Amino acid sequence: MRAVGIIAEYNPFHNGHAFHIQEARKKSQAEVVIICMSGNFVQRGEPALVSKWQRANSALEHGADLVVEMPLTSALQAGDIFAQSGVAILSAMRCADLSFGVENGKAEDYLRAGRLLQKFDQKIAEEFSKEKMTNTSYAQQLSDLIEPVLRKENIALDHRQANSLLGMLYARENSKLTSPMGLVPVLRKKAQHAEISIDKAEQMASGTAIRQALLSQDRELQQAVKHVVPEEVYFSLHQSPYVDWEKAWPYLKYQLISQDTDQLRQIYQMTEGLENRLKKHIVNSSDFQDFMQTIKTKRYTWTRLQRLLCYTLLQLKEADVEQTITTVPRQIRLLGFTSRGREYLNHLNKNKIDMKIISNLKQSGQESFKMDIKAGNIYRLLADEKIPSQDFLKSPIIKK
Repeated sequence: MRAVGIIAEYNPFHNGHAFHIQEARKKSQAEVVIICMSGNFVQRGEPALVSKWQRANSALEHGADLVVEMPLTSALQAGDIFAQSGVAILSAMRCADLSFGVENGKAEDYLRAGRLLQKFDQKIAEEFSKEKMTNTSYAQQLSDLIEPVLRKENIALDHRQANSLLGMLYARENSKLTSPMGLVPVLRKKAQHAEISIDKAEQMASGTAIRQALLSQDRELQQAVKHVVPEEVYFSLHQSPYVDWEKAWPYLKYQLISQDTDQLRQIYQMTEGLENRLKKHIVNSSDFQDFMQTIKTKRYTWTRLQRLLCYTLLQLKEADVEQTITTVPRQIRLLGFTSRGREYLNHLNKNKIDMKIISNLKQSGQESFKMDIKAGNIYRLLADEKIPSQDFLKSPIIKK
């Protein structure tokens, strides 16, 4: 069976995601679509609006055949590690192709860019370590470094666009594989990544715009969401508690006030005295947005700080995280599947893949997923415990 893989967050699932799944299947001629999806905390450094189970269910309702969870410590990372983990998981699941949404470019462009970035991998890493590179964001640093390489080779990709840049990182990781997957870029339709408006006529909007609308107090804006998400997704969204940083604010504030600087220094990526800056401003900040505006600088971007605050909220220590992201996960969590997905799982079992796919977390399997379990418990707390347990006593979603 031929499978195409997609690395996603679906925060929340919308019409653009359904379009991507449809196009990925059609362009790759795959029988199975596999989604490697972030769990309850996402790459930009925030809790997902709704739970991983609800988002996985939406994907299965609209074209996906298998949904597996990207481990927390890989999902909550900058683009390079996020891409590394997603590509490794989908490759281990024997996907023939990898599909991703982009602002511009063709498969050949990304194949060439991936090979070039692999070739200059060491040089790029060295440039990142230089002092002169530390005053701009990760994305800007990477964009600046690869721009002359792309220009020299006449590769027509817009490295300044978030999804095209991420597509190049996927292509780089793919080029490192012994058996690289085929690349299937899908052009984003209408709404772009950072757009914050909802155009009802277009029936497309970015995840950012949808989240802002749902979290607003504007009834008309909230209702506009039904034009840009599938009907059943709209219904389920309005039946669910939303989780965002404002919900997490009291818990974050408690962590930063109650811990001393030595304790905070143990948090993953708590570097260059950031613990002092956080403790200095936390007490007098009225809410999360106020706090972020106070601590943000040119050097420490919004997303970088949000990820750091997620690590703090979840109490992720440097040693714990580094240990989990050095290798491809040996076990991966299955969130759901269709009948076609079940057939593909049987196919993988017969071929004895290197990675074990876990359908139920039992007491004996806690160690491999301990940080994901902790994150699930905290996420449920942020949802005022109005959602079920996120890990134990939870079986994969099954669709016909």
